[in-house]
Amino acid sequence: MKHWLQAFRLRTLPLAVSSILVGSALATNWGWVSCFVDLFRPVILVLALLTAILLQILSNLANDLGDHQHGTDNADRVGPQRAVQSGAISSAVMWRAMAICGSLAFVSGCALITVALGLSLTTLAFLFLGLAAIGAAVKYTFGSNPYGYAGFGDVSVFLFFGIVGVCGTFYLHTSHFEPMVLLPAVGFGLLSAGVLNVNNMRDIINDEASGKRTLVVRMGGMRAKRYHAALVLGGLASLVIFQFVRAWLDILAIPGRATRLRDPSEARVFDHGTAYAGSATQSARHGHLLHGHSLLAGPYPCVMLRARWIEHTLRPRFELGTSKGPITARTVWYLMAWHRDRPEVQGFGEAALFPGHSKEFPADVRTKLLELCADTSNWEQRLRTDLVDVPSVRFAVEQCLRDLEAGGSKMLFPSEFTLGRQAIPINGLVWMGDKATMQRIREQIDGGYSTVKMKIGAIGIEDELTLLKNVRAEYKAADLTLRVDANGAFSAQQAPEVLKRLADLQVHSIEQPVAPGLYEVMTELCADPPIPIALDEDLIGANTHDAKVDLLDNVRPQYIVIKPSLVGGWAAAQEWIDLAKARNIGWWITSALESSIGLNAIAQFTATLNVTLAQGLGTGKVYENNIPSPLLAEKGFLRYRPEAEWDLSTLQL
Repeated sequence: MKHWLQAFRLRTLPLAVSSILVGSALATNWGWVSCFVDLFRPVILVLALLTAILLQILSNLANDLGDHQHGTDNADRVGPQRAVQSGAISSAVMWRAMAICGSLAFVSGCALITVALGLSLTTLAFLFLGLAAIGAAVKYTFGSNPYGYAGFGDVSVFLFFGIVGVCGTFYLHTSHFEPMVLLPAVGFGLLSAGVLNVNNMRDIINDEASGKRTLVVRMGGMRAKRYHAALVLGGLASLVIFQFVRAWLDILAIPGRATRLRDPSEARVFDHGTAYAGSATQSARHGHLLHGHSLLAGPYPCVMLRARWIEHTLRPRFELGTSKGPITARTVWYLMAWHRDRPEVQGFGEAALFPGHSKEFPADVRTKLLELCADTSNWEQRLRTDLVDVPSVRFAVEQCLRDLEAGGSKMLFPSEFTLGRQAIPINGLVWMGDKATMQRIREQIDGGYSTVKMKIGAIGIEDELTLLKNVRAEYKAADLTLRVDANGAFSAQQAPEVLKRLADLQVHSIEQPVAPGLYEVMTELCADPPIPIALDEDLIGANTHDAKVDLLDNVRPQYIVIKPSLVGGWAAAQEWIDLAKARNIGWWITSALESSIGLNAIAQFTATLNVTLAQGLGTGKVYENNIPSPLLAEKGFLRYRPEAEWDLSTLQL
């Protein structure tokens, strides 16, 4: 064990983890970047530290074996004796240790990237960087033509201990690249290269004799000392400049603090009733000074509207079975905005993408929220531009601005519903699962629901049809409306037969019988179906007016299912409704497992539409840690209790 600890060179590990700690510290202090937001994630830090340590140990082992093979580690070498050189560890055993360490580093790196970024193109880029890091660790002095013997070791250390280490770690925490982070990254890269340079100056005589052409050997001892001074001074200068620019931008931001908002009641109302803080955000543009430099500006003071966001994990009371797999936790993001002179009044919005269904990824949501909090001057404009392709964030902005206009009351669409005088008809919902779970359908019926939607496609269609048959034998179609939601569970070959058997059971409709994107198949099914077909997931991603028109005109479904969180909020939902009405296509609105914030926004909007069909808004009781709210689902209706209060204490704001 003693020899292995020596081979690991534990004294080099602090240098390896320093860039990880710096990148994580910058993410922790992202509050001075983007309105008090702390994006530090402990799991990222742990995995990044583990990966960095494994890579450093791999490099040390490869260096031990490589220098021995090239004859650099010999009796004339100055410094501690190496394990392979001394004979304490054989070359074969050292090679196996390298293979094990490299494999562990690869597994750890993959876990780090996946946890941080999910599955996206960025993940592939970081995977490439990880493989490059493993290659750099091995090829420094090991194998034929090692780059360390050609004088490129300093470049590698600068890149991987500085730029990649600091900026990469920062990005893994924040899903955001900030150019100003390059300053500390360059600083630590130069200082790390300085450590290597000291070692190379120590070994200059032996390296030159062995043919190891390090930069020190190429430059000579005197120039190497000047080079070392430049590395240290350059590294320290980068860090000092970083702190200076940060402080200077805080000073520059002061003039923006004097700018005041105009009356927030001057909101522009769109034709379907959706209001945004139009004039307020327009006047905010004039106070905006530092867009693009938000990293250093502190809590964003140079616009009149301030904002922040938090990430929150919801815990279901039971495992939620879907065609995409079970859901045991649900991540949502809350966007909050307030006027500088009225910080106690905050507008709330919820971004709730649905993994496996939404086109955007969690990294996309975090990036957009960072941008929005860094620059609040152009929110209204962005609702019509780049946010169109990030529907969950677009809806969060709609909610946030509208709630801010309502004084943070969550009274987004005042109506008979919010006065407690009118209720929204809703369907009961039975989640996919085993046969015991499917018996929940009777609980829904006994709870007073006259419409029940059953998720199918998880436990086998035969078992599900048997259960539906038993329910239908007990409850006639006149007494109970049955809907089913397949979430694309059936193939093009299975779907026609499934539809026929469901028709025999007098099922009202089926949502998304085949996977989204199979437009020709869906068109054929919708042409003359035995039961009505509702498009659901096919609506997701159709973000432009032309795309919506093409889908409805070509497929011609009997119904569409509108999830505001997944299609782009109230404006997009209204557009779908208008297009459907023009084509005599039915519709209903459903939640996408939002918390009470998002569900409230959807419910109040729905209440203004005078719906008669049961809507899919009964998911408020799904989570054990949901936000207490005035919403109450009971006996087949969703009600708003104006006497009840919102309790945001669970968010620990």
